[in-house]
Amino acid sequence: MMRTLGLLLLMGLVGCATGVSGPRAAPDGTFVVSVSNSRMFRAALEPMDEALAEARFKCWSDQKSVAVVSHRVDGASGAAGLSRMATLRFRCAGESPAL
Repeated sequence: MMRTLGLLLLMGLVGCATGVSGPRAAPDGTFVVSVSNSRMFRAALEPMDEALAEARFKCWSDQKSVAVVSHRVDGASGAAGLSRMATLRFRCAGESPAL
C-alpha cells in the first residue's frame, strides 16, 4: 500500500510538471508546438528548449531540418514563480544534417 502511494505521489509531481501540445499543423504550412512549465522546482529543460526538441524530432522524422518562423516565451521565472509557456512556429525545410 505504501509503495503504491509513493509511486502515485511521484507520478503526480512529475506528471504535472510539463505540458506539451503539438506539433500541430497550421493552415499556412507551418507547425506549432506549445510547452507549458508549471512546477515547484526549476526545470531540467526550459520550455523553449523542449519546444525546439519537439520540432527537431518532427522534422527529423521527415528527414528535414527545422526552420524557425517565430517564437514566444511568456510567464515568470526565478524564485517567485516558475510558470512559463513557450510557443514555437516552425517549418521543416531542406535535408536533415547528418548525425
